[in-house]
Amino acid sequence: MGGLSPDQTRWVHPPYLFFLPIGVLKRVFRRRFVRALKLAYRQKKLRFYGQIAELEPTKRFAAFLRTAYRKHWVVYAKPALGGPLQVLRYLGRYTHRVAISSHRLSAFDGERVTFRWKDYAHGNKTTEDDLNGHGVCAAFCATYPAPWFCAYSPIWFSGESLPCS
Repeated sequence: MGGLSPDQTRWVHPPYLFFLPIGVLKRVFRRRFVRALKLAYRQKKLRFYGQIAELEPTKRFAAFLRTAYRKHWVVYAKPALGGPLQVLRYLGRYTHRVAISSHRLSAFDGERVTFRWKDYAHGNKTTEDDLNGHGVCAAFCATYPAPWFCAYSPIWFSGESLPCS
């Protein structure tokens, strides 16, 4: 890890164990995430239902993005236990799949989505849970790599995989 010195004559090792310090990572992720939301909105790939229907008008969506951008974003990072190759293998599994695939969705009442999931902590028991639109989007985004991880536009901006997209 590290980079070239400003005069490009030597390699400088960072004082931290990560590629980027957490403060920088927060700002980069926030900027890219908000930029991706703006693009999806402009391309009409976002849909607004239920409690978030009020965000559909351009001025309201822009105000929402301004508020989101000003918030303190939390980024959690820790060194990869198995090294960079293991991290790439792990993330690579998500580049061609969605976090909550259609066959796991069991109900939608216009406000809440019910889905099945496997509880590995309790003997692989299949459990049903339900979330509102915000919760589904948050769960989905938490399990999906950032859009810039892949060289192509990810599935979650296609408007086909999530009820809230």
